[in-house]
This record gives sequence, structure tokens and C-alpha cells, in this order.
Amino acid sequence: MVVSDVPPDPNVEFTDLLTSPSNHLRFLNPSKEALETYFDTALEKPNDVAQLNILATDSNLKSLFEKFKIRSAAADLADRSLIEIQSLRSEYHDSYVLAEDCLIVLAGPESHIGKIPAVEEPFLNSLNSVYDSLYQDSEKYTFDAPPISKVKQSLSDQVSPEATSEFSTLISADLYLPKTTDVITLALLAGSRANALFSDISSWGESMGFATAPTFSRRRKNLEREGIIETRALESKMGRPQSELNIKEPEQQFSAEELLSRVA
Repeated sequence: MVVSDVPPDPNVEFTDLLTSPSNHLRFLNPSKEALETYFDTALEKPNDVAQLNILATDSNLKSLFEKFKIRSAAADLADRSLIEIQSLRSEYHDSYVLAEDCLIVLAGPESHIGKIPAVEEPFLNSLNSVYDSLYQDSEKYTFDAPPISKVKQSLSDQVSPEATSEFSTLISADLYLPKTTDVITLALLAGSRANALFSDISSWGESMGFATAPTFSRRRKNLEREGIIETRALESKMGRPQSELNIKEPEQQFSAEELLSRVA
């Protein structure tokens, strides 16, 4: 038997396996679509997902984690020891997911689940052995984003709950757009939609390790030149006036998706 010979089981759905906390799944070189299915599920049901080990090519992982929402969600799950991701040192052509009693065959954008009969237990064991061998020769994949739960909590504490809500809306909108928006821009747009102080947003972003205050300032000026945002000086009883971020007219009428699409 080879992987492609495993017949599909119409009574089992891929998402059923992903939403069972008792499952421990092993992904080998999965497609971007298969990995996105897991993270979409994890984002919707963060307390009701299977534990995962993932082996994938570096190019596949970089493509998947291009979006901030996915990177930060993965960091959150890794922080909770729900996932462990390793980068394959070389290309590997077989692509599947192993569970305790079934094999998910990944064929291009489509997947099917095949039940492994008892007589084929040696076949399942051999696939696990291959996985173990590749895992030992792989490298740990590190995330360049903090866990999303910490991001949202700190944003709420340091800026405002309104800014957190706007940030959540924007990173969700960014997930489904072909062009990726960097986290600095997302933070500034969220602050502008919530009428936050620029100093609060830049200070928060710096504390999260996203960028320095001068970098936030340069990006703010770019967005102002593009006519997306503007700043309003607020008088202060102590020290210099504060700068409040605002979405510029007529950009206020646009949805999150439309606003991101207008950013250069």
C-alpha cells in the first residue's frame, strides 16, 4: 500500500479531527490550505483544538505565516503547548496528516481522510517512523510575533478597548486580502479608527517589539501623505500638545477591507 491508495472515509470530516482536544495530529509537509484550515479553526475555537506537530518546508511556512493574524495565533497556540512546528531541511514529496487510527491524504488543495484497517497497522507504523526520522533532522521554527492574546490584552490596557476591537477587525480583514499589510500600519489604522493618541499607539507597539517610535512616526507620516489618516493636536495642561490619530474624510466611510485596499 502507498499513501495515495488509502480510500476516503465519507463519515469523517477534516475539521472534526481538528476540533477534538484529545487528538494529537502529525502534519507532514501539508498544503497551505490544510494548515490554514487548522489555524482558522483554532482562531474560531481556541479552547477546542487538537494538539499538533507540524513538519513543513520553509517556503510553505513563510507563505502561511505572512499574515500577522496567523503568526500571532500560532504563537499563542505554541505558548499553550498546543502546537510544535519544525522546518524540513529539504523538500519532501509525500504530504499527509497522521492521527491515531486514520490518515489524512493531502492532494493539492483537496484532502480526504482514509481509515487505516487493522491489517494495515504496519503501514501506519512505517509512516510514523518516517515522520520521526524527518522530525529528528528538522529545525525548530520560530515566530516573529507575540501571542495574539497578549497583543490584545496589552493594547486594551495601554491604549483602549476600542483600539483593540478595531485592531481585531483589521487583522481579520487583512487575512483575506491578497496584499499583506504590515503590523505597524495595522496598529496605526486601528488607533486612527479609535481616535487614540499617537504616543499611546507607538509606545504600545514599541513595548510589543513591533518597531521603534521613530519607525511608527515615519509610517504615520506616510499614511498622512496618502490621505488615509490625519492627526489633531490636543491641548495639554502639562507639556507639549498630544496628537490624536483620526481616519481622514472620506476614508471614514470605508469598511476595514476597503481601507486596507487603499493603503499603498
